[in-house]
Amino acid sequence: MSTNHCSLELHLGETQDALVRVLGLLQRRRCRVVQVDFVARDRHYPGRFVICVEPPPGRADCVERWLANLVDVVGVEPV
Repeated sequence: MSTNHCSLELHLGETQDALVRVLGLLQRRRCRVVQVDFVARDRHYPGRFVICVEPPPGRADCVERWLANLVDVVGVEPV
């Protein structure tokens, strides 16, 4: 198993479709999702979305940019 993992914290907009958009993009880009920590936002808590992925060979530098360009992703930070 490769150790070429990247962990990212995503800051999401208001819609509920963001989780599906993120996972769909990663699947299409042939990234292996290793771990997901997701708690939906509500009126008392801003929510949390941390994801650890194993990108395809030679694409580790692209994952953060791919995710940042998605609708409803407001920000992406390495963890």
